[in-house]
Amino acid sequence: MKIYLQRLFYHLLQIRGSFTPLTFIRRFARLTFYVDGWDGKDMSGQRFWRGVATTVRRAPWIIGAARVVWRFRQAKFSAGVVGVVFNKAGEILIVEHVFHPYTPWGLPGGWVERHEDPAETIERELLEELEFKVRVGPLLLAKIDMGNHIDLAYLCYEEGTIGSLSNELLDHRWIHPDDLPHLRGFHDQAIQCALEYRLNGLS
Repeated sequence: MKIYLQRLFYHLLQIRGSFTPLTFIRRFARLTFYVDGWDGKDMSGQRFWRGVATTVRRAPWIIGAARVVWRFRQAKFSAGVVGVVFNKAGEILIVEHVFHPYTPWGLPGGWVERHEDPAETIERELLEELEFKVRVGPLLLAKIDMGNHIDLAYLCYEEGTIGSLSNELLDHRWIHPDDLPHLRGFHDQAIQCALEYRLNGLS
């Protein structure tokens, strides 16, 4: 057992920065095969993968452990989502944000919470900030911003009327696409995607 643990520790050290669940399994499988009398030289083909399957069936906990370590080593991202909502006149809903000093007017939206589906986020945000019920449609645009932030934009369909605004918003407005004020770049791109989507008869 002592020799086995020493070999396990050695193989895990070899993984270093290139860790993935598959790397972990390969290292662990190679070690296990060696202990069982296999020389560990044939690492390809059906024999190897059969050995991997045998290994994880003997010790299924290694899959969970590999996933935990792998996720711990991954880059952490925040995510925000906005909605492009058209009314029956073809106007777009924009809101005046309290906490957006450079571009106060923009699309409604907010931060994606932990374990939350982004489509549920925009539906929740519109209810919380405008008391506005919408049906969430297709994803229009996704972009990485500031290195570790993901912006998402959905096309949304109105299913009610706007109520009271939350403290995070000062005002709202339905506006024709040609009359839009200066918007943040991602918001403008999302609107252009929505207009193309509608122009192609997809909405």
